[in-house]
Amino acid sequence: MTPLPDRPDLDQLRTRAKELKRALAAGDQAALDRVLASHPKYVGRPAERLGQVGLTLRDARVTIARELGFESWKALLAEVEGPTVRRWSPSADYALVNRAFREMKELETGYCTVDHFLLALLNPEQPTIALRVLNDLGVAYELVAEKSKSWHRRTK
Repeated sequence: MTPLPDRPDLDQLRTRAKELKRALAAGDQAALDRVLASHPKYVGRPAERLGQVGLTLRDARVTIARELGFESWKALLAEVEGPTVRRWSPSADYALVNRAFREMKELETGYCTVDHFLLALLNPEQPTIALRVLNDLGVAYELVAEKSKSWHRRTK
């Protein structure tokens, strides 16, 4: 079992899974051995029988996850993405628009602008990737709110 790096890169893990799939499709013996050693569906099978099975990207991902000590690819993703990060959902669009209009009303602007959407992204109901990226860039809710107030005062 290989340990997960301190700062795992999800894109790199996906690339590794695609490379494993390509190696499996090419009949690479080392790749087949990895699947036979790690994939729960194929452990203990003879290598010659595995060559007849059409291994998928999902099989490669499961193999990578198991090699890293996870039950599944989904469990690996949960660990890499972290427990507080949520994926975007269709209802998020509606929630974001509502928060942007709430910000507009609080600033007493009278019309909704891009800065209200930025404020809405900085003030989510639950942590999001967008919030983490904006915070990493040093963009803070208070700073944007203050700039927005001063900009709207100048345009009135």
